[in-house]
Amino acid sequence: MRARKRVTLLLGAVLTVLLAALALAGGNTLRDRDLPQLTEQAFADITLAFTCSESYRLYDDIYFFDSMAGLVCLNKGETALIIRVYKTRYSPYKVIEDWEPLLTGGTAALVTDYWFAVGARGDLDRLGKLYDIGSGEVSTTHKVMEATSSENFLSMCVVATSTLLEAKLSGLGFETTGEYESAFPGILSLVDMLARSGRGVVLTGGSPGDPPFDESFSAFGPAMKEYCHSLPSDHSEV
Repeated sequence: MRARKRVTLLLGAVLTVLLAALALAGGNTLRDRDLPQLTEQAFADITLAFTCSESYRLYDDIYFFDSMAGLVCLNKGETALIIRVYKTRYSPYKVIEDWEPLLTGGTAALVTDYWFAVGARGDLDRLGKLYDIGSGEVSTTHKVMEATSSENFLSMCVVATSTLLEAKLSGLGFETTGEYESAFPGILSLVDMLARSGRGVVLTGGSPGDPPFDESFSAFGPAMKEYCHSLPSDHSEV
Protein backbone atom coordinates (compact mmCIF):
# COMPACT_ATOMS: atom_id res chain seq x y z
CA MET A 1 0.00 0.00 0.00
CA ARG A 2 1.29 3.49 -0.78
CA ALA A 3 2.99 5.12 2.21
CA ARG A 4 0.67 8.13 2.27
CA LYS A 5 -2.43 5.90 2.27
CA ARG A 6 -1.01 3.74 5.04
CA VAL A 7 -0.35 6.81 7.18
CA THR A 8 -3.91 7.96 6.60
CA LEU A 9 -5.28 4.62 7.81
CA LEU A 10 -2.88 4.41 10.72
CA LEU A 11 -3.08 7.96 11.99
CA GLY A 12 -6.42 9.18 10.70
CA ALA A 13 -5.09 12.41 9.19
CA VAL A 14 -4.81 13.51 5.59
CA LEU A 15 -2.65 16.35 4.27
CA THR A 16 -2.97 18.25 1.03
CA VAL A 17 0.01 17.33 -1.12
CA LEU A 18 2.05 20.42 -1.83
CA LEU A 19 2.75 21.30 -5.42
CA ALA A 20 6.42 21.47 -4.88
CA ALA A 21 8.90 22.18 -7.38
CA LEU A 22 12.19 21.12 -7.86
CA ALA A 23 15.58 20.57 -8.56
CA LEU A 24 18.26 21.06 -10.95
CA ALA A 25 21.73 19.96 -10.30
CA GLY A 26 25.26 20.38 -11.40
CA GLY A 27 25.26 24.06 -12.28
CA ASN A 28 22.96 24.59 -15.24
CA THR A 29 22.38 21.06 -16.44
CA LEU A 30 19.66 18.49 -15.90
CA ARG A 31 21.68 15.50 -17.00
CA ASP A 32 21.17 12.48 -14.77
CA ARG A 33 24.80 12.34 -13.74
CA ASP A 34 24.69 15.85 -12.26
CA LEU A 35 22.71 15.58 -9.04
CA PRO A 36 20.99 16.48 -6.80
CA GLN A 37 21.11 20.06 -5.49
CA LEU A 38 19.48 23.15 -6.90
CA THR A 39 22.32 25.64 -7.26
CA GLU A 40 21.96 29.39 -7.43
CA GLN A 41 23.02 29.33 -11.07
CA ALA A 42 20.57 26.60 -12.04
CA PHE A 43 17.75 28.41 -10.29
CA ALA A 44 18.58 31.62 -12.14
CA ASP A 45 18.99 29.87 -15.51
CA ILE A 46 15.59 28.16 -15.44
CA THR A 47 13.83 31.25 -14.10
CA LEU A 48 15.28 33.30 -16.94
CA ALA A 49 14.81 30.69 -19.69
CA PHE A 50 11.10 30.26 -18.93
CA THR A 51 10.39 33.90 -18.04
CA CYS A 52 8.92 33.03 -14.65
CA SER A 53 6.77 35.81 -13.24
CA GLU A 54 7.33 34.18 -9.84
CA SER A 55 9.72 31.41 -8.86
CA TYR A 56 10.06 29.42 -5.66
CA ARG A 57 12.32 26.70 -4.33
CA LEU A 58 11.66 23.66 -2.29
CA TYR A 59 14.49 22.45 -0.10
CA ASP A 60 13.14 18.93 0.39
CA ASP A 61 10.16 16.65 -0.23
CA ILE A 62 8.28 16.60 3.07
CA TYR A 63 6.05 13.69 2.00
CA PHE A 64 8.66 11.22 0.75
CA PHE A 65 11.70 9.46 2.17
CA ASP A 66 14.27 10.72 -0.34
CA SER A 67 16.05 14.07 -0.26
CA MET A 68 14.99 16.48 -2.98
CA ALA A 69 15.53 20.03 -4.17
CA GLY A 70 13.39 21.90 -6.64
CA LEU A 71 11.89 24.81 -8.43
CA VAL A 72 8.38 25.98 -9.31
CA CYS A 73 8.03 28.50 -12.09
CA LEU A 74 4.77 30.44 -12.27
CA ASN A 75 3.66 32.33 -15.35
CA LYS A 76 0.60 34.57 -15.31
CA GLY A 77 -2.44 32.64 -16.50
CA GLU A 78 -0.38 29.66 -17.63
CA THR A 79 0.42 26.17 -16.33
CA ALA A 80 3.18 26.10 -13.73
CA LEU A 81 6.46 24.38 -14.57
CA ILE A 82 7.50 22.13 -11.68
CA ILE A 83 10.92 20.47 -11.56
CA ARG A 84 12.03 17.94 -8.92
CA VAL A 85 15.44 16.33 -8.54
CA TYR A 86 15.98 13.49 -6.07
CA LYS A 87 19.12 12.14 -4.45
CA THR A 88 18.40 8.45 -4.97
CA ARG A 89 18.14 6.87 -8.39
CA TYR A 90 14.64 5.74 -9.46
CA SER A 91 12.85 7.84 -6.81
CA PRO A 92 10.87 9.71 -9.51
CA TYR A 93 9.26 6.42 -10.56
CA LYS A 94 8.18 5.87 -6.95
CA VAL A 95 6.42 9.22 -6.62
CA ILE A 96 5.11 9.95 -10.13
CA GLU A 97 1.90 7.99 -9.41
CA ASP A 98 0.91 10.69 -6.91
CA TRP A 99 1.09 13.28 -9.67
CA GLU A 100 -0.98 11.44 -12.27
CA PRO A 101 -4.29 13.15 -11.31
CA LEU A 102 -2.69 16.42 -12.41
CA LEU A 103 -1.69 15.08 -15.81
CA THR A 104 -4.78 16.13 -17.70
CA GLY A 105 -5.52 18.47 -20.55
CA GLY A 106 -2.31 20.13 -21.63
CA THR A 107 -0.34 19.06 -18.56
CA ALA A 108 2.17 16.22 -18.87
CA ALA A 109 5.36 14.95 -17.23
CA LEU A 110 8.93 14.31 -18.28
CA VAL A 111 10.50 11.59 -16.11
CA THR A 112 14.09 10.35 -15.79
CA ASP A 113 15.92 8.17 -13.25
CA TYR A 114 16.72 11.08 -10.92
CA TRP A 115 14.36 13.91 -11.75
CA PHE A 116 11.05 14.76 -13.30
CA ALA A 117 9.22 17.85 -14.51
CA VAL A 118 5.49 18.55 -14.70
CA GLY A 119 4.00 21.30 -16.84
CA ALA A 120 2.61 22.26 -20.20
CA ARG A 121 3.72 19.98 -23.04
CA GLY A 122 5.31 22.92 -24.83
CA ASP A 123 7.43 23.78 -21.78
CA LEU A 124 8.50 20.16 -21.35
CA ASP A 125 9.47 19.87 -25.01
CA ARG A 126 11.49 23.04 -24.61
CA LEU A 127 13.07 21.78 -21.41
CA GLY A 128 14.09 18.58 -23.16
CA LYS A 129 15.73 20.49 -25.99
CA LEU A 130 17.54 22.85 -23.62
CA TYR A 131 19.10 19.93 -21.78
CA ASP A 132 19.66 17.58 -24.71
CA ILE A 133 17.23 14.93 -23.53
CA GLY A 134 14.73 15.14 -26.35
CA SER A 135 10.95 15.15 -25.99
CA GLY A 136 10.15 11.48 -26.49
CA GLU A 137 9.60 10.91 -22.76
CA VAL A 138 6.95 13.63 -22.37
CA SER A 139 3.76 11.76 -21.46
CA THR A 140 0.75 11.58 -19.17
CA THR A 141 1.51 7.97 -18.18
CA HIS A 142 4.78 6.58 -16.87
CA LYS A 143 6.15 3.39 -15.40
CA VAL A 144 5.77 3.07 -11.65
CA MET A 145 8.18 1.41 -9.22
CA GLU A 146 7.22 0.24 -5.73
CA ALA A 147 9.13 1.53 -2.74
CA THR A 148 10.79 -0.94 -0.38
CA SER A 149 9.33 -1.61 3.08
CA SER A 150 12.09 0.50 4.64
CA GLU A 151 11.42 3.37 2.24
CA ASN A 152 7.69 3.15 2.95
CA PHE A 153 8.33 3.36 6.68
CA LEU A 154 10.54 6.41 6.24
CA SER A 155 7.93 8.06 4.02
CA MET A 156 5.21 7.35 6.59
CA CYS A 157 7.38 8.89 9.28
CA VAL A 158 8.04 12.01 7.20
CA VAL A 159 4.34 12.40 6.33
CA ALA A 160 3.35 11.98 9.98
CA THR A 161 5.86 14.62 11.08
CA SER A 162 4.67 17.02 8.39
CA THR A 163 1.04 16.43 9.37
CA LEU A 164 1.65 17.23 13.02
CA LEU A 165 3.90 20.21 12.32
CA GLU A 166 1.50 21.77 9.85
CA ALA A 167 -1.35 21.36 12.34
CA LYS A 168 0.67 22.87 15.16
CA LEU A 169 1.81 25.84 13.08
CA SER A 170 -1.80 26.40 11.98
CA GLY A 171 -3.09 26.33 15.55
CA LEU A 172 -4.93 23.05 15.08
CA GLY A 173 -4.85 20.05 17.37
CA PHE A 174 -5.14 16.27 17.18
CA GLU A 175 -6.95 14.02 19.63
CA THR A 176 -4.89 11.01 18.58
CA THR A 177 -1.33 12.26 19.06
CA GLY A 178 -0.64 9.19 21.19
CA GLU A 179 -0.91 7.05 18.07
CA TYR A 180 1.77 9.15 16.40
CA GLU A 181 4.06 8.82 19.39
CA SER A 182 3.47 5.08 19.59
CA ALA A 183 4.33 4.59 15.93
CA PHE A 184 7.23 7.05 15.89
CA PRO A 185 8.76 7.54 19.37
CA GLY A 186 9.96 11.09 19.94
CA ILE A 187 7.94 12.63 17.13
CA LEU A 188 5.99 14.99 19.40
CA SER A 189 9.17 16.44 20.89
CA LEU A 190 10.60 16.97 17.44
CA VAL A 191 7.44 18.73 16.24
CA ASP A 192 7.44 21.00 19.31
CA MET A 193 11.07 21.93 18.67
CA LEU A 194 10.51 22.64 14.97
CA ALA A 195 7.38 24.64 15.69
CA ARG A 196 9.24 26.85 18.18
CA SER A 197 12.04 27.47 15.72
CA GLY A 198 9.90 28.25 12.68
CA ARG A 199 6.42 29.41 13.67
CA GLY A 200 6.79 33.02 12.53
CA VAL A 201 8.54 32.21 9.28
CA VAL A 202 6.05 29.58 8.11
CA LEU A 203 2.81 31.24 9.09
CA THR A 204 3.67 34.43 7.21
CA GLY A 205 3.78 32.29 4.06
CA GLY A 206 0.07 31.43 4.00
CA SER A 207 -1.14 27.82 3.76
CA PRO A 208 -0.21 24.59 1.94
CA GLY A 209 -0.42 25.06 -1.79
CA ASP A 210 0.73 28.66 -1.57
CA PRO A 211 4.28 28.74 -3.00
CA PRO A 212 5.71 30.98 -0.23
CA PHE A 213 4.40 28.58 2.43
CA ASP A 214 5.60 25.53 0.49
CA GLU A 215 9.05 27.04 0.10
CA SER A 216 9.50 27.86 3.78
CA PHE A 217 7.83 24.69 5.10
CA SER A 218 10.10 22.50 2.96
CA ALA A 219 13.10 23.78 4.90
CA PHE A 220 12.01 21.52 7.78
CA GLY A 221 12.51 18.44 5.58
CA PRO A 222 16.13 17.63 6.42
CA ALA A 223 15.45 17.71 10.18
CA MET A 224 12.39 15.48 9.73
CA LYS A 225 14.38 12.94 7.76
CA GLU A 226 17.31 12.96 10.18
CA TYR A 227 14.84 12.05 12.92
CA CYS A 228 13.09 9.38 10.86
CA HIS A 229 16.38 7.75 9.88
CA SER A 230 17.31 7.56 13.58
CA LEU A 231 14.38 5.28 14.42
CA PRO A 232 14.89 1.50 14.89
CA SER A 233 15.10 -0.47 11.67
CA ASP A 234 12.47 -3.04 12.68
CA HIS A 235 9.21 -1.59 11.34
CA SER A 236 7.10 -4.74 11.28
CA GLU A 237 4.56 -3.26 13.70
CA VAL A 238 3.94 -0.04 11.72
